Amino acid sequence: MISFQAFAESAYVYAAPATQDYVQSTVFTPLGFGPSYSSIFAFPPCTTNLRLVGIGTRSLATQAHALAVYLQDGRGFSVKTLHEWGMPYCLSMVPKTEKEGEGKVMAAVTRNLFPGVLGVGSPVVVVNVGCAEAVLRGSDVFAPGVVSFVGSFVAGQEVFVGVYLQPASASTSAGGGTDRRTLLLCVGAGTALMDRREIIRGRQNGVAVRTNWTPMAQPSKSILSSMLDAAVATLLKAGATETSSFFLQNYSSMVAVDVLVQQFSSIDIQREGPLAFLDACAAPGGKASLLLSLLHEKVQGLDSSLGKKDKSSDSVFPTFTLTCCERSKARYKRLLDLLELHFGISIVKRLVRPFCGDVNKLQKTQRDEDVDSMWECEFHGILLDPPCTGMGLRPKLNAHLITPQGIRDSADYQRKLFDSCVKMLRRTGTSVLVYSTCTITLDENEANVLWALNTYPFLRLARAKTNDKKRLCLLGSTNFANGRRFLLEEEIQKAQRRNELLESHTASTERGDTDEPENPLMILRFMPGLSTMPEEDGVGFFLAVFLCQYHADEFPKHAEL
Repeated sequence: MISFQAFAESAYVYAAPATQDYVQSTVFTPLGFGPSYSSIFAFPPCTTNLRLVGIGTRSLATQAHALAVYLQDGRGFSVKTLHEWGMPYCLSMVPKTEKEGEGKVMAAVTRNLFPGVLGVGSPVVVVNVGCAEAVLRGSDVFAPGVVSFVGSFVAGQEVFVGVYLQPASASTSAGGGTDRRTLLLCVGAGTALMDRREIIRGRQNGVAVRTNWTPMAQPSKSILSSMLDAAVATLLKAGATETSSFFLQNYSSMVAVDVLVQQFSSIDIQREGPLAFLDACAAPGGKASLLLSLLHEKVQGLDSSLGKKDKSSDSVFPTFTLTCCERSKARYKRLLDLLELHFGISIVKRLVRPFCGDVNKLQKTQRDEDVDSMWECEFHGILLDPPCTGMGLRPKLNAHLITPQGIRDSADYQRKLFDSCVKMLRRTGTSVLVYSTCTITLDENEANVLWALNTYPFLRLARAKTNDKKRLCLLGSTNFANGRRFLLEEEIQKAQRRNELLESHTASTERGDTDEPENPLMILRFMPGLSTMPEEDGVGFFLAVFLCQYHADEFPKHAEL
């Protein structure tokens, strides 16, 4: 069995050769990264992010702050809220190391390659790749993820968790076949909760191994639960009247929701009823859950830092509805189950409008069903997180097999979804569309942004005007070559200036808005492992915030159904 560090340095491959070359030439090289950079995707992010869920009289930010204060000195983790980024409800947990603060993140997390409590001959529970990737981020091993064993064990015994992988350098035999020799990679260790026989018989679907250790010291779910339970008990004794459960979510995914909600703190809202929001590709539901939380807190007038009611009449936020689309019936059910778990059935029934189908068919379906008010399928805010190649996800143990043409096909499908969403933006006042992906490819990110600006002249990118949003714009771009923040920067800036000029002739005078060019565009490209601050390390992620302002009689013909 080899260590994770040895695998990442000598046996890991990011993608199939043609795709590796394509991403290198279109993304890595323009950003100033050499071929070795892609090995970062074998590692999980240094940081574990979580947030609290639920609805109460205290804001989630207030509860998160109380937990951070209690946990900041506990169990070998640095715990803080991301309030400097404008997300005080997001908790960041980073393993404490002797090297913390020295150089880049990946140098700071180098630690023991094997757990000291186990010997070389200890039994190994072998899992599938998907399970192994989850274990590297702290997940327990569930019985369906187990594929085989090395050695015997009983419940209560300490075991390794491993996965069989084919090395990148697998040779080709004389007959044209591939040498199928595999590596047994150590991805964790823990306590077996089932006997080997129980797992083999397949009669159990619960936790087979409780994870206690991972190579990059990610906190396990059991450790998180025990830490938070202890914190909650202490806070209740200190007089807290309510607590919430926690939900693991990458901070970049939270950013996509946060920037959508925050736009409605600064734009002029013209409405005839509740604000209407759409999560166009909502499953598995993490972003929809956060969107529901943040919007509900605004309606309740909760101050994000103090958790108190804001009684100022000027700060009253209108009521809202959230439409959630998901075309897969199984994922649709999981989406509703998650929202009901976080908020309860009554809240979901009152605020959420679920739609099991493709967002491309949403407007037509609503019309065919004779919906009384046309505005019910026009939205003030839309979150579009479409299916993508997922080439920013970490850890990724097997090579991405998608071809360059597959990447382009994915981008084409995303444009069709974008077309549908643009048609459903409100035709009066200002509306917002946030586009995000968990991939790093040029085609699915900046190229789609440029296409959108060129296709829809009435769209423009939002600009970061507050200090926390300017801070966000710098997060993903640390150490990019030539000071650039994203790819196609000159082309996108040119298209943005053109659209801003067009928009200024028709709407800016009436609105009294001034988008100062020196404010950075709200395009965020997150690339992992670049910052000296461990809490900034995450998955590869991209988002862009579009603003749209026009009147009904000016709605472009090519945006009609």
